[in-house]
Amino acid sequence: MPTKRTLLAVAAVAAVVLGVVVLTRGDDPEPTIASPDTVQVESRQLTEEISLAGSLQPLERTITHPSVDGVDGDDDLSAVDEPVTTDAAPEESETPTAEGAPVAEAEPRVVAEVAPAPEPVAASFVTDVPSVGDVIAPGDALYRVDGSPVLLLPGSSPAWRTLEPDVTGPDVTQLETYLTDLGYDVGTVDDSFTSTTSSAVAAWQADLGLDASGSIPLGAVVFAPDSVTVTAVQVAVGDEIVDGDDVLDVAGRELEASLTVEPAMVSLVQPGQEFEVAVRGGPTVTAIVASVVVNPRGGATAIAGLSEQPDLDVAPVSVTATRTTTATDDVLTVPAESIVKLDRGGYAVHLEDGTLVDIEITGSSGSTVAVHSDDLEPGVAVRG
Repeated sequence: MPTKRTLLAVAAVAAVVLGVVVLTRGDDPEPTIASPDTVQVESRQLTEEISLAGSLQPLERTITHPSVDGVDGDDDLSAVDEPVTTDAAPEESETPTAEGAPVAEAEPRVVAEVAPAPEPVAASFVTDVPSVGDVIAPGDALYRVDGSPVLLLPGSSPAWRTLEPDVTGPDVTQLETYLTDLGYDVGTVDDSFTSTTSSAVAAWQADLGLDASGSIPLGAVVFAPDSVTVTAVQVAVGDEIVDGDDVLDVAGRELEASLTVEPAMVSLVQPGQEFEVAVRGGPTVTAIVASVVVNPRGGATAIAGLSEQPDLDVAPVSVTATRTTTATDDVLTVPAESIVKLDRGGYAVHLEDGTLVDIEITGSSGSTVAVHSDDLEPGVAVRG
């Protein structure tokens, strides 16, 4: 559905409701403006609202054997470095030359320095898998690789990195909450992985018979809001497994929000953001975006976990998700009816003397639109 921050929405509102004129930059005379009245450009704080349509549905996901940390992004991955020249003399030729004939000077040889081959990665093998229909509860193993369990832990934020000292985020908060519920001392439950958190993790790992490293490597845990039911198993015991292989399909008992993100909104919706999700004819709950999957054809789908589970008789159910933010810096604003759409693309406003000034639309709130232009400043009169 259209959102208030999309350029398309501003154009549609201006054109359909307020009668904005579409302009050209050719030899034709300048068209008549819809209204001769003028308004002033203002500098103000703008409250912005993002709205997305979607649905609440049972949490369904495919458990994939995760990618692991590899070569540092700053490393040179090329097999051949820049050629290096050497002044070493060329090998002597056995072909005789005519007496007195000039001999060409030897060209420097170009030697390619070849990087050493990477160390082979040891193969991993599946050592235990559940059966279809099994219910995996938080704290239990989803499957095992090389004898080590991949554990299901409670939480709506995905496990996307190694959890170790000095990292921060909602994934740390849900880990600390889980360890605290089990009786381990993490200090203050917050979003920071401290030395106290590390000690609690090490004690938990030791009690499970795992390597008490004090950190949780990527791939050792999977977060889900509650228990999951195995709906399909993609691997068998003894199979070799590599990063990116699908392992299990599971369905959760709890609901999650699946939200449609229009193309113009993709850059505005990020993991960790909170939306207020309103069930039509029902309650409103807070949803935290866990992931944003971009559609190659345009737009994206945002998956968000719910702060609390609504009491619904059926699922899926249609919802509207809204996020309201307030700009901290002053922005230039004009009424939506003062904006004109150009047929060459883009938007503009007319100054009081008729001069056309190109603008960039940066946001909107109701009928007020935030704009940017080097040719505008507070107090300048524009035609409404």
